[in-house]
Parts: sequence; C-alpha cells; structure tokens
Amino acid sequence: MRAAVVLEPGRLEIVDVPDPVPGPYQVKLRTLAAGICGTDRHIIEGTFYRSDYPAILGHESVGEVVELGSAVRNFKPGDMVLRTYAARPGERLGPYASMLGSFADWTLATDTIAQAADGREAEIKPYDRMHKIVPPGFDPIDAGAFIALKETLSWLRRLTDVSGKRVLIVGTGPAGLAFVQVAKLLGAAQVVVLGRREGRLAHARRVGADAAVSASAAELPELLRELTDGRGIDVAIEAAGTVDILEAIPDGLARGGIIGVYGISNGQSATLRWGWNRPTPRTWSLRFEEPDEAGIHDEALELVRTGRFQPKSILTHVIPFAQIGGVLQVMGREEACKVAIDFRDTAVPR
Repeated sequence: MRAAVVLEPGRLEIVDVPDPVPGPYQVKLRTLAAGICGTDRHIIEGTFYRSDYPAILGHESVGEVVELGSAVRNFKPGDMVLRTYAARPGERLGPYASMLGSFADWTLATDTIAQAADGREAEIKPYDRMHKIVPPGFDPIDAGAFIALKETLSWLRRLTDVSGKRVLIVGTGPAGLAFVQVAKLLGAAQVVVLGRREGRLAHARRVGADAAVSASAAELPELLRELTDGRGIDVAIEAAGTVDILEAIPDGLARGGIIGVYGISNGQSATLRWGWNRPTPRTWSLRFEEPDEAGIHDEALELVRTGRFQPKSILTHVIPFAQIGGVLQVMGREEACKVAIDFRDTAVPR
C-alpha cells in the first residue's frame, strides 16, 4: 500500500509499505481523509522530539471499516472511525517507524470496549482510546478540523472556566482559530488573538475574535491593558510556541490570571517575568494540561451537528494524497490555515 513516509528530515515521499494486519480486537480501514498539523510539520522538518526515521507520518485521520477482527463487537463495516494508524506510536510496520502513522491507504483501529469487557483492560494502548466513530453524513474532509475542536475544547475545559473572562489566544494556526470559537462557546466575555500574519488575523476576526492584533513582546503588556480597559487578561492560551511572547504575558495579566501552555515545543525554555518592580500581578498561575478527546467526543459531535462549530471555518486547503510531498509549500502560504488530505483521489486495490 501507499504511505507518506518521512525518509529523513526534509524528505517526505509516498512509498510502498506492508499492509497492516488486524489483530482479534482490531478493524482494518480504508483511509478517506486526514488533517495535517504543526506536529506533522515538525516531524517533516526534523524538529520533533522524536527522530526515528524513516517513519510513517500523520495522526488526524478518518477511515472506513472494511474488515473485522474475530473479537470485534462494536464496529461494523462502513463505520467511519477517527485517529486510525498503520502502526501505533512506538511500533513499526516492516522497516518503518510510526510518527503517529496514519497517512496510509490502509489503517487499523481497536475495539477497546470489547477488549475491556473480555477482561483485557491492561492490554489497551492509550492511543487506542481515541478511536471514535463519527456518524453517517460526516464529511471525511472535516476530520482534522474536528479533531482540533476536540483537542482544544477538552484542553480548555480542563484548564479553567472561561465564562465571563477576558481571554488571550497566542497563535492563529488551526489550534488558535479553534480556541477562538471554543472560548466563545464556553462564554468568554472577550477574546483577543495575537498573531503575525494579517490574513490569519482577519480569519480570526471572522470566526469571532473581538480583537486580532500583532505586537512585539515589548509592546504586548501595554496593548493588553489597553484592550481590556486596564483590567488585564484573565486567561492566556499560548498556542504558538512563541517563547518571547510567553515571557511577556505575565505583565498583561489581571490579578489571579492563568497562563495555559498549549504550544511550546520540545527544547524551548522560557523565564517568566515576575518582580516587585514589574506590573505583573502577585497572584497568577502557569498551567499545563492534556486534552481528553475521548471524553469530549459526544459533546463535540453535538456542537457540529447543531452548527455551533463548523469544521470548515478553519479549513483553507484540500490536497490529494498523491500531492502530499508539497504540503509544506501549501502550509506556508499566507492564507493557509488547516490543510486536509483527500485519500480518495485514486482507487486503492484491496
């Protein structure tokens, strides 16, 4: 089968790899579509914290079930399932490692409910818990944006209650634009977005940001106080991995403010400002959280079903799988935000 393999940093190609073989609790799926995100970009460029090449790329996939393992009871042929993989993280498919491993013609998903019911809970891999079914009529092209919704919604719920709060979002990538909408859905009184590309800032305004601005680290604290009538920001979400901006945020916080770190990459470090001679409030906190995609799945589906979140609101480009080698060029365009990969561009033999 075809798979998108990072052969070495800077070299992404479609190559032939072995087909994955489902175990008793697994299903085999035909990949329909996937999203690509900043993690994938780091893997391609060689700046990810893991460097096990050659490796199969991708993690925001959706596939259609075509084959059932002998112990599967909760999937059926035709079901569309999220977060599939040709090989799990930490495992290999033939000579190929898995950099989350979903950009392939055929992938696998696990029936963890049946596995647990059969007394094999201890054998369940953490990543398998994200294998969730989406309903008939779900557009496969929306998979990546829907996963971004689940990540940001569950992460922000775990971070704090933003109802009635003034929220800063640093970053105008797919996660940042999803955070804009999620913060509004959860009742934020004001959402300020900080970014660098004017096209992305305009996109942030279209999806609900009250203000979308560009500022240097030195300018940021005063700008935040101006935008909040001197009160400061209650909740800041760092979704871009911008260390100098992260270091400046405390001086723009309200008393009791929270900084939630979502986007700092491996290998980066920051020294957050605090001192008696600074405008930083004495009472504030720094938080790190993890998403809970499995736990938020049904709520996120309902947001999409009712139109309160539209996945295509952050989707800007769709490219066929056969052209994935040029995906970094697409992601680098001024207007680019969320990029989807369509695997249905050519017929795939069973």
